[in-house]
Amino acid sequence: MRRWRNNRSEGRANVLNSPSARVIALLRVFNEESLKTLSRAITLAEGEFSLILAHCNYSQLLQPIVQQLREQCSVEITEFVLDPSITTFYRTIEENFREKKVNALIVFGLESLLYLDEVLYSANQVREQFRNFNFPVVLWINDEIANKLIRYSPDIESWATHSYFSINSDVLLNFIKEKTDNIFSIFFRPAGISIFFDYRILNSEVSPQIKNELTAAKTELNSRGVNLNLELEASLEFIWGLESDIYSEDCRQYYLYSLENFQQTDNWMRQGCVLFTLGIWWRNYGLQHRTEYQQACLNAQDYFEACIDLFQEHNCPKLEANFINVLGDILRRLKLWNELEIVAKKALDLHGYPPSPPLTKGGKVSSLSPTLEYQSSSSCPLKKVENGDGSIKIQENREQEADKEKISNYLRLAHDYGLFAEVELSKSAWIEAKYNAEQALEIIKNSLQLASNNQKMTESEAFKWIGAYHREWYLFLLAKSLIGLKQKAEAINYLETAQQKANIQYDPYLYIEILNQLHELYFEQKEYIKAFEIKQNRESVEQQYRLRAFVGAGSLKSQKSILSQLLNGKLSETVALEIAALGRQNDIEHLLDRIKSSQNKLTIIYGQSGVGKSSLIQAGLIPSLLQERVETRRIIPILQRSYTDWLRKLYLNCVREQSLNSEEDIIESIKEKLQINKDNNQLTVLIFDQFEEFFFGVKEPQARLKFYDFLRDGLNIPYVKVILSLREDYIHYLLEWNRLTNLEVVNNDILSKNIIYYLGNFQKADAKYVIKSLTEPTEFKLEENLIDKLGEDLAAEIGEVRPIEMQVVGAQLQTQKITTLEEYQNLGNKPKDILVKNYLDAVIKACGKENKNVAQLVLQLLTAENHTRPLKTRADLVRDLGTKAEKLDDILNIFVESGLVLLVKEQPLDRYQLVHDYLVDLIRQQEGKSLLAKLKQAEESRKRLSKVVFWGSLAASIILATTTILSVRFGLEAKKQESKANNQEILAAIQNSQQDYFLHRYSLNPLLKALKVGKQLKLQQTKQIKSEIRTLALGKLHQFVYRNIPRERNRLKGHQDSVTSVAFSPDGQIIASGSVDKTIKLWSREGNWLYTLKGHQDSVTSVAFSPDGQIIASGSVDKTIKLWSREGQLLHTLAGHQDLVTSVAFSPDGQTIASGSVDKTIKLWSREGQLLHTLAGSLLESPVIYAGE
Repeated sequence: MRRWRNNRSEGRANVLNSPSARVIALLRVFNEESLKTLSRAITLAEGEFSLILAHCNYSQLLQPIVQQLREQCSVEITEFVLDPSITTFYRTIEENFREKKVNALIVFGLESLLYLDEVLYSANQVREQFRNFNFPVVLWINDEIANKLIRYSPDIESWATHSYFSINSDVLLNFIKEKTDNIFSIFFRPAGISIFFDYRILNSEVSPQIKNELTAAKTELNSRGVNLNLELEASLEFIWGLESDIYSEDCRQYYLYSLENFQQTDNWMRQGCVLFTLGIWWRNYGLQHRTEYQQACLNAQDYFEACIDLFQEHNCPKLEANFINVLGDILRRLKLWNELEIVAKKALDLHGYPPSPPLTKGGKVSSLSPTLEYQSSSSCPLKKVENGDGSIKIQENREQEADKEKISNYLRLAHDYGLFAEVELSKSAWIEAKYNAEQALEIIKNSLQLASNNQKMTESEAFKWIGAYHREWYLFLLAKSLIGLKQKAEAINYLETAQQKANIQYDPYLYIEILNQLHELYFEQKEYIKAFEIKQNRESVEQQYRLRAFVGAGSLKSQKSILSQLLNGKLSETVALEIAALGRQNDIEHLLDRIKSSQNKLTIIYGQSGVGKSSLIQAGLIPSLLQERVETRRIIPILQRSYTDWLRKLYLNCVREQSLNSEEDIIESIKEKLQINKDNNQLTVLIFDQFEEFFFGVKEPQARLKFYDFLRDGLNIPYVKVILSLREDYIHYLLEWNRLTNLEVVNNDILSKNIIYYLGNFQKADAKYVIKSLTEPTEFKLEENLIDKLGEDLAAEIGEVRPIEMQVVGAQLQTQKITTLEEYQNLGNKPKDILVKNYLDAVIKACGKENKNVAQLVLQLLTAENHTRPLKTRADLVRDLGTKAEKLDDILNIFVESGLVLLVKEQPLDRYQLVHDYLVDLIRQQEGKSLLAKLKQAEESRKRLSKVVFWGSLAASIILATTTILSVRFGLEAKKQESKANNQEILAAIQNSQQDYFLHRYSLNPLLKALKVGKQLKLQQTKQIKSEIRTLALGKLHQFVYRNIPRERNRLKGHQDSVTSVAFSPDGQIIASGSVDKTIKLWSREGNWLYTLKGHQDSVTSVAFSPDGQIIASGSVDKTIKLWSREGQLLHTLAGHQDLVTSVAFSPDGQTIASGSVDKTIKLWSREGQLLHTLAGSLLESPVIYAGE
């Protein structure tokens, strides 16, 4: 919220510091001439625009200077503090003072702007517009801002009048001492518990403004020939270390210089603080550099022990209690259980509790309000911080101070019990470990509750954050103890809670341990989907935090830094290592050049499946865009990967809120947001990844046209760029956009070489570099000779290296811990193929032991004898697998999520395909080939049996007719005089019936003709038929009827109520059944259940297939007709009848659906669900049937 105030009505106590009266008097004298210059400049410029720059490096000067300026200047002055998030300076001033009378304006807060460079650059671009202001503007700036003004706003800077303000040497020395005392006091405040778990909280309390002011003060004192004493020098060296990259060697060197200087003074307390900070530096360095983790932790242990020994030597148990937790934490990481047990016992003693606190009947701690009785000042001389006038500085009231101390003690005490739980787990003492973990959880619950209740406490969020992190650790310890006690179901509950609430960024190692334990338990309980999802999540986290070099066939994520959450409130991301390597860094640079160029509004990234398009975008391009500027414009990348409801999802991504408005209003809102971004000096990049899914998620041409029109309009907005990414075999789909929309912005040539960007395989040399770059930062180091051999083997087939194959081979190398050329060659003649086969076996194993054969068969079915990768629908796989399809959905899910199988979105049916050709031969060589042969043999047997048609409803009638024929045997002799003609007629009729039956594919009519012959035999007297003719006729009828009598071939069970309607698909492969249970079920012709279609609110009365077999129509008592895909997805709901629907039918061309209803109407609908006609006046609710064309 922007703030402004008139200097006559309000003070600035909440903005400016409040120095003492003595300091104010000194400052006034020192800056008297500068004040006169500033006052005169404002007075002379009254009524017109003038820019005045007030140079001052110290916030301490603001209040006295402004106060004295008010007294001296006759012009009324308005003060304005800039919102740190602004992106344009001129527009901010114009909007806030457009309708307000202003005589002179002083602007504060430039040093706090998040986008200072962009603000200054954009101001210079519209410099002439500042002359519209009819009042002088004073900018309060420091040296850093002055330098940036010269760089980014040279024209504006050249207009300015300058006034310079400073502080005398005595005040500067006092300022340095006061600021450094305040920073070190953080270690000894009750809320200082934060730094014992993440010392960057200390770093965050030292604001950039304070660091800049201290730097300016030291520089100014040096220029005056004033030297600092050793203690001040040591204190500043420590602060320079905080200012540096916390993982850098420069940071450590500053701490070492500080320690060396403090060791030459008697300030042992600050010496202990620096020892502690060096220990924290080594601990965090080890977390970032896993190859040096063990040694780094040992170094941290040395510094922590030196810190504790120093405080113990000076008889200060308070400080010893404050700092001992980090020593226990590092011993835990080193798994030095004996030493840890000693430290944990000492910590409990220091924190006011014996190792076994009193219990209530429920087994809980009876009192959870530990207090720490600090030593008196004589035994532990803690210094008070004084102001320049000698007064004691009081920052918080006593009640908040007491709460902070109580929470700090809770956190320390819970940590002590956590350490004890670790010790007991190392001894397999499950009951004791469970007790200590429960105690830690109970204590942390109290600390979090207290922090939540006291929102006025400035550190409450930090307390809650640290408490929450440790809660996840204690939950994990409790779960491990329960596993030891064989209480695995309860352990899973605690692990799931820990996983859901874990702060991954703080300690990804803990999170990975939680996932490992969950994976084992889920797999053991045969919950294979959950187990696999957990495994995928774990490997993704390992890759992001550089604990894993390769990710297999999965997508890469952008790299993250550990412990980044509290540093700046957001995740720290860098370009992923494999993208930064030569093979993809060039691609990133080319794409960045396109985005920066005013000529390239649209970019289309295309390439084969598995080449790494999504990884390039998510792990490389987007992090790079966030770090880049275009003419000082910040780049705002917006990623979209889902298209079924593309408009509302895009609105959510752009505007960051839900919308209930109409589609037209949403489109206008998004365009307005893009315009706002442009006005705020930002460049928006809309990125549509996996764009091939758009064509199957948005099926209606009109809906696709709306999207095309939106993109066209977006491309016409300045500083908006669009990137589409899709598979190479779908790129021709974009021609529809080119055809339906005027794309003048890209010269109506969407596939121009200036637009499309091909992403291909790695060259061999590039692949070697990538492998080396991936493995170097991790503990998985590969021998140089092995890297060379891998490059050769991976490129042997096509002369290039497929990124997905490199990832698969690398992932399996890491799984099998193969790091040398010798180990690699010991695998066999074709070690690369063996590794890929092992990788496939691991994915199959993830499906479960009992599903191994089916999983192998699925992979086999996704290959063909001609070494291709056929596309198969789920129904195809169900048909081929037969009775082995029960777990098919789980297996397909695992294969798709593993990256081995692609889910290809197509209309009307989704299909599955093996991810790459190179896997085909390896899969067909596996033992599943013999299983496939058996499956094929069984399928052929089923096909032979399927030649008999189901006519079960006629069986009783045919048997009755046959019995009738046999009963008239003796009556045929009565009419011998007519025998010759009649005999020939009867034999011919039987013969014709048989021929017609087979000629017309086993239709019903020939059987009816045979029954008529039987009826004719019954009507004629027996004597008219010769005995041999009678025998022959009866034999033929017997043979014909009994061979072709409809018999029950299968019984399909699954409906919960009566079946009302059944229909076959035109190709005879699928059966649809409707039921009173409100569902439609789809079955294979062999009787296997495929899908259940749910959506009707009442009984289903009728089902019908479209002539092409791709759509199923269903009518219902709920008065609606629903259209479904062959895969069971609801396409449309047709509402319009006033009573129950009795019948549905398709027209012969499949484009129209007719529905009959009890409301005495027949309605005609389009295939897209639009009502075409209503035929009223039906007297009966009889079925509707299309006749002919």
